Amino acid sequence: MEQDHYRGPSFSTIAGSGSNGAVIHYRPSEETNAAVNDSAVLLVDSGGLYADGGTTDITRTFFFGAEPPAEVVDSYTRFFTHSDGGKTSLKTHSSNFERAGS
Repeated sequence: MEQDHYRGPSFSTIAGSGSNGAVIHYRPSEETNAAVNDSAVLLVDSGGLYADGGTTDITRTFFFGAEPPAEVVDSYTRFFTHSDGGKTSLKTHSSNFERAGS
């Protein structure tokens, strides 16, 4: 369902798998492409532009395997607790990851 005041994306969607997810404003290329798989994190950043001038910016982190490795959970948790979102609400580590199919 499209919203009445939605005017389009506020920026081009950014999606990076594995180490590409750590690259600010990552753009895929033949040299850097990485397949999405069940052992790497996929980071997706997107946003919307609205008629009143408002914009959104939303970042989602996905893991398609059974459980993310401990070092991935630790890194994600450290980042999240130091970001704006982590200052107001920190869930248990693994529940912060979006699960494929959920």
